[in-house]
Amino acid sequence: MTTATATRRRSAPQNPAASTPEAQLRNCSVQQIADRLGVSKQFLLDLVAAEAGAELRHYSVQDTADLLGVSKRWLAGLIAARAVACTFVASQAKFTPHHIRLLSAAGEVNPSAVGRRTA
Repeated sequence: MTTATATRRRSAPQNPAASTPEAQLRNCSVQQIADRLGVSKQFLLDLVAAEAGAELRHYSVQDTADLLGVSKRWLAGLIAARAVACTFVASQAKFTPHHIRLLSAAGEVNPSAVGRRTA
């Protein structure tokens, strides 16, 4: 006598990353994303273009100094010493938003890492 054994079909392991919102939107069209957000397709495209344009903008030494609240001369000294990240365009130092964030973060102080030591 033969007995039939029930075979259980194996399911593929679930990928936890596939359930993230980013993964769900990865295969959507721009119109589908705009619909999910409740905005127009043109508004979404304009927003993305503005964000990309902001990252491509280069600031002059004076503009960067004004943003950081330092003197142009102080910043120019750091540039001459090659102590800060910058991009040279037509022999002039320019700063991207990323460069400015790096410069700002370089002066950050973590209060828990400095100060008096307790015994």
